[in-house]
Amino acid sequence: MYLLAGLLIAIALVLICIPYIKNLQESDKAFAIKNIEKVNRILLINNSGDTADLTLDKNVWHVNHKFKVKAFAIKNLLETIQYVKVDYPVSKAGHNNVLKDLMQNNTRVAIFTGDSEPEKVYYVGGPNVTNTGTFMIMELAGEMAKRPYVTSIIGGAGYLTGNYTAKADDWRSNQIFSYPSKDIKSIKIEYPLKPEGSFEIDNTDPEKPSIRPLLNTMSIDIPADNKRLKEYISYFNEGYAENYISYYQNIDTILMTTAYCNITIVDNKGDKNLLRIYHKPISERSKQQFDEQGNPMEYDMDKFIGAINNDKEFVLIQFYSFGKFFKKYMQFFGQATSVSKKSK
Repeated sequence: MYLLAGLLIAIALVLICIPYIKNLQESDKAFAIKNIEKVNRILLINNSGDTADLTLDKNVWHVNHKFKVKAFAIKNLLETIQYVKVDYPVSKAGHNNVLKDLMQNNTRVAIFTGDSEPEKVYYVGGPNVTNTGTFMIMELAGEMAKRPYVTSIIGGAGYLTGNYTAKADDWRSNQIFSYPSKDIKSIKIEYPLKPEGSFEIDNTDPEKPSIRPLLNTMSIDIPADNKRLKEYISYFNEGYAENYISYYQNIDTILMTTAYCNITIVDNKGDKNLLRIYHKPISERSKQQFDEQGNPMEYDMDKFIGAINNDKEFVLIQFYSFGKFFKKYMQFFGQATSVSKKSK
């Protein structure tokens, strides 16, 4: 009788605990968050001390509470968080080495959905041998779980580590101009080495902007083309650098040279935004190494170095996407424009 009662109690305990045991076993591989629309913060910290604190504020993602985030980068990360899946556990033979690598080289990912405590925390390591998956391990009760897994995303395979970068510059939006035409008071374009192309646009009246040369030694006999002026002003609604440069070894030397172009925008609030653009020295990565005569090029023809925020930050600029800003004074007039030199 007692034996039967004890057996029944044991069975009951097992039945009660089965769901708990199952959840415990699954929790160390439940990396995905299905309710992705609830995610409002993602904190990324790597072993080198880099931190990217991504927060959603009024439907706009920012990094470290300062800069807007690249749209495609946060899209990739959110899709990864939503669709990441376990492919297989790390084998016993490779377990210790993988765990050691994860301890030494990882990005800790904390995902929040509104509460002060993260809904999920896990560590992202490097790729597997075939580069078809990524090593990950959950954090349970504040500690790394015992078992790492190889993961990928549903519908695809590959190395996911880059999507979880903790370097703030990798997240920061490359948009350096974001001015609706109506918000611009003036635009000044200076070419220090070729001042005859320099000009300033007065946009006090957005319907009738005006332009004047900065080199006040010539006059033009017709008004500037209003359509061209308005189109040019509209370019400043979207201006993108290729990348922010945290460190550039020759930057001090570059800043000592004469800038190729200085762009100054003043908005209707009186705030000024100055971008200094310098020639980028030729390097082994430059597409064009020699001129038409076969002589080595001095400068990269495709890329420039830009200095912003009082020369405290630097960006890489592509001529392909930024060349539209490099207009010259004469380009805002008709083809038959006559120019007369003024006496100084």
